[in-house]
Amino acid sequence: MAINFTKVFQDSWNFVRNTRQVTFTFTLFFSLNQICISLFSSFILPNRSSSQNAEQFVETLTLSSDNMLLVSAILMSEAISFLLSLWCLTTIHQISKGTLIQNSPLAFAMKRFWGALFINILVLAPLLLGLSDIAASVLLLKVQPSFFSLIALSVGIYLFIRCCLAYLYYLLNPVTVRQAFRDSWLAGTGRVSMLFLYCLIIYFALPMLIRQLYSLNSNLIFELCASLIFAFVTVFSLVFTYRFYTLFMNKA
Repeated sequence: MAINFTKVFQDSWNFVRNTRQVTFTFTLFFSLNQICISLFSSFILPNRSSSQNAEQFVETLTLSSDNMLLVSAILMSEAISFLLSLWCLTTIHQISKGTLIQNSPLAFAMKRFWGALFINILVLAPLLLGLSDIAASVLLLKVQPSFFSLIALSVGIYLFIRCCLAYLYYLLNPVTVRQAFRDSWLAGTGRVSMLFLYCLIIYFALPMLIRQLYSLNSNLIFELCASLIFAFVTVFSLVFTYRFYTLFMNKA
């Protein structure tokens, strides 16, 4: 049975409007995380001059003594963002079920954090391997990507689409990592098109909108406003994800 994405958008927007305090709180948290990593990167990341080509810039990053520090900071920021996402999703779930208890969502999210993170790493690994191989061929070796790289990327995209809800299923249900993969895989049998549309909206359309906004960045005030908009869109996408997940699993 098909899912009406327009209705999912409407339901998600109504939820955001009706839970303004929760929306504002998580928007603030995501915004602070984004601002912190942006400020840190501006001090660490070497500026790319107009005469510097892509290969020279990559070499500069590789040889920089602060490179590992920057990578560590980015990984820490991503981990914090992922924990905030789990916390937000758990809060949305408990509000929807009428079982919200103060501090309960955060404690529950922290309890399921490592398992959900492990699932996401497994889901992303094939996709990232394919992308990194193609990027290395194009940017560093200056050759066309190999057929194997394209196959690896295609397989990675397919696995990502099929298992994109596995971490959320693990978060909201008392199951193991293996059961989360199995049940989410079975739920997507014959329904890959709906998962593809969901991924297209969440991982392409909305990020593209934010990227266009950041391309207009010209001063600190604008960057702060852009960070708030980015954070709000992140919260909305999590509400959308939960609404889609609920409909998708109920109709499995």
